[in-house]
Amino acid sequence: MMHHSFQLAAALDIAGATKVSEALRATTGVGAVDAQAGADRIAVTFDADHTSMLELARVLNRAGHAVREPKPHGAGSCCGGCGGH
Repeated sequence: MMHHSFQLAAALDIAGATKVSEALRATTGVGAVDAQAGADRIAVTFDADHTSMLELARVLNRAGHAVREPKPHGAGSCCGGCGGH
């Protein structure tokens, strides 16, 4: 299982949190979803053999909640995955 946190373009309201949770949970391979009202991040645990981060982003977009693209290195954003190189 993989875990990914999606940054949304805007915070979720209660209806939005419910809608994206249901849409993601209906996707084959999704094991867990954490979507909270007032938050602009959604955490998803999924099986990469059945779905992908790209497909999950598409599900979020179809549910009406755009995923914010990560900033490239050097633009004030770093995930730390490369050790800062």
